[in-house]
Amino acid sequence: MQVQCVEDKSGVLYLPARRLFEASESLDEIEAEVWREVAQTLISNADAFRQCGLGVPSVAALDRWLNDPQFRSGSLGATGFSASADMTANTASGFAESGFPRAVREELERLFPTRASGGVMCVLDDLELLQSSTKAKAVLEALGDRLFNIPQLRWILCGSRGIVSRARSQRLSGFLESPMILGPLSREASVDLVGRRIDLYGGEGATRVPVSPQAFEYLYRALNSNLRDSLTYAQEFAGWFYEEYVAAGTEIPPHADLGPLLESWLASTSDRAMQDARGIQPRVWQFFDALARANGTCRSSDWDQFAFNTQQQLGSSVTALESVNLVVREIDPENASRSLTSITPLG
Repeated sequence: MQVQCVEDKSGVLYLPARRLFEASESLDEIEAEVWREVAQTLISNADAFRQCGLGVPSVAALDRWLNDPQFRSGSLGATGFSASADMTANTASGFAESGFPRAVREELERLFPTRASGGVMCVLDDLELLQSSTKAKAVLEALGDRLFNIPQLRWILCGSRGIVSRARSQRLSGFLESPMILGPLSREASVDLVGRRIDLYGGEGATRVPVSPQAFEYLYRALNSNLRDSLTYAQEFAGWFYEEYVAAGTEIPPHADLGPLLESWLASTSDRAMQDARGIQPRVWQFFDALARANGTCRSSDWDQFAFNTQQQLGSSVTALESVNLVVREIDPENASRSLTSITPLG
């Protein structure tokens, strides 16, 4: 979108913030990080504003405050950062006491004078880390008063297990649209995604990688179309490949052999998991198989759906599988008094 706007010189520009923001209960830390990253985004995209026919960010002032070991304390007005002779350490406390957030907000208002002019796209990720919809709702409502009400910042909220849907409230109705439920990528799209990542991050001439797009598709299928888990295992295989071949000075296999090598590595990982789980009782394996058929998740209150007589029996089976890393038990975002069990990538 940014490239198209720049080419058209349309006076509209949407900039993605340089990094994602992780959800936490520390509102001050989230807010401080957002203002820092928004300022850095403006700095690194000064040319895009110029090409797009919009006002140009006051790069020098913002860059000096953010990236110098020290900054000059002073006042902030319509002409930008007006510094006095006093020097203050560029620390979090200095940030809180300065007018820097106000300066960035005024700069946003100048650069994007109307809502139709665009803005900075911010992603608040991993809302499930807050563990319950009650905590997530409290954090989002507080951020609504601090950040969500700024027209030049456009927000995308991400979280698994439906926590975004359950965290919506009347106070947030003016900020949040109905959540979009994202299903897994198709296998074809997963191949395209990895190919694009290699093109983007690989650099000029970087044509050989331990996990090719086609090999990633095999990994993606094996891990039940879970993109995050697939990327994690691809990274683990890359680390193993480096230790076994690059660091050891062993001859690197031909590119055509890397796919079968990944399959062999994954099979060995599976075999080790089976060896670790050899003491699991048959009734627990029956539950594990049923859990896999139920899309890999269940709540502690679902004991009767898995043919247990009591909730305690389900809990004992979960504990046995948890001990060998085949499942993970977490607080249910919908009800903090219950647990949510999910099959791990190893499972």
